[in-house]
Amino acid sequence: MKSSYWVCVLWGVMICFSVTPLHAQRTYKAKGMASYYADKFNGRKTASGEIFDNSRMTAAHRTLPFGTYVKVTNLANGKSVVVRINDRGPYAHGRIIDLTKAAAIQLDMVRTGTAKVLVEEVAAPEPTDSEVPAVPVGAEESAPVAQKFKTGHTYSMWGTERFPKGVGLQVGSYRDVENAIDQCRTLIKEGGLEEVYIQVGWSGGRIYRVIVGAYPTREEALLLLPRIRALGMDGFPKRHFD
Repeated sequence: MKSSYWVCVLWGVMICFSVTPLHAQRTYKAKGMASYYADKFNGRKTASGEIFDNSRMTAAHRTLPFGTYVKVTNLANGKSVVVRINDRGPYAHGRIIDLTKAAAIQLDMVRTGTAKVLVEEVAAPEPTDSEVPAVPVGAEESAPVAQKFKTGHTYSMWGTERFPKGVGLQVGSYRDVENAIDQCRTLIKEGGLEEVYIQVGWSGGRIYRVIVGAYPTREEALLLLPRIRALGMDGFPKRHFD
């Protein structure tokens, strides 16, 4: 009888130790300020070892495990986006998450640079082409397209070499030329812009910069900024190749 009693006690203790940690686990949820990466970080290695791409839906957080998905909601306008944690940061006081520029555009916070947000851990969504860390779907088909674009040259979205001079507005920077072409298509079709270029540079790998306009001075180039922002994008002066 006594042995049965102690078996029950021992069984109860084991259940407590095995179940309590599960109930103690909490889903991450916090409010704070969000900021976003500058284009200069494109091509650099993140803390997780992935190569940073400002066109993907990823983010940096100081403590959440790599691969965690979070829903980020801009408390000023209610817009939200789901991103994957693949880097560490931000380290500026008061900020709790650093977003890619693509995510910042979705939250409509590019203009302000920062925004007060709600960050909530969520289940991993079904993988999309933009979040596959290996070779993107369709890479084989896009390879011939990329061969048209050579480092140190400037092209139209169709791969015809162009020779713009002066200063334009850089509105995007990509590792995949197809992403640059897609942005050019949006600028031309939805923005009615005619001078849209792809400048091919190098920063640890080939970089395709989308640049709009060709003006004598940076001040004149900046006059184009309201039209760019009306499309939900942002930009900064960038000199064309001499």
